[in-house]
Amino acid sequence: MNAPAAPRAIDDLLALLDEGGDLDDDEHVSVLEHSLQCADRLAEHGRTGADTVRLLVGARVAWLVAEHVTAKRYLVATDPSYRDRLSARSTATLGLQGDALGADERHRLEQAPDFAALIALRRADEAAKVPGRDATRLDDWWGILDRLAREGHA
Repeated sequence: MNAPAAPRAIDDLLALLDEGGDLDDDEHVSVLEHSLQCADRLAEHGRTGADTVRLLVGARVAWLVAEHVTAKRYLVATDPSYRDRLSARSTATLGLQGDALGADERHRLEQAPDFAALIALRRADEAAKVPGRDATRLDDWWGILDRLAREGHA
């Protein structure tokens, strides 16, 4: 699947996310619902999501988005109960993503400046898969995204 063109404005990003209302990732929630639920808990997927948001909200947010799968692999390796809390789809993709991180990979990730934020994002990602759960509306994020874009968070 090719990554969509990077949005150049907040309205472009919101329109792109809105298209996710018709897509579902076998989680019984649409991509849009998942994105909004995750954003409610803090804030699209891996590298594609990072590429999508990098120009608008900066390298830091893009890194967090890109590495959230690595964070899943980290938590599987370090939290004995985490694997059991994964959704069926997340469990199925874990094997394709490399399963638990090895010791060297864990150590390298723990040294990352935004490690704590990455782990918080991963936990929010996993918790943001509840069919029918209320979440803020997509338009409600315009102001936050505008502030991030203006501040040039890198």
